Amino acid sequence: MPLTLQWRLDEFIAHLRLARLLGSERVERLAHAVFGYDGDEFSPAPGLPDLFVWDADHTPGEWFFAEVKGPGDHLQESQTTWLRNHWDDIEGHFAVITVG
Repeated sequence: MPLTLQWRLDEFIAHLRLARLLGSERVERLAHAVFGYDGDEFSPAPGLPDLFVWDADHTPGEWFFAEVKGPGDHLQESQTTWLRNHWDDIEGHFAVITVG
């Protein structure tokens, strides 16, 4: 199998594991939290965290959103608004990662 095709198959399998881990209802809630729709196309929601991290191979599977901040940086108003609006959707799976 060509390397590019194998990579796509591996990615597809990883996404299936993620979908199984989260379940269809949670996937739908997270999609609404992550994407905005302006009538023409989808775009990232304002205040969306920097990262979505998951390990579907670990039992039980782990997942969380993460915001990365440097020294002296803090959550912006759009980020705290996103968190307030979607806290129940993400079920508290959130981390602030400080670097530097």
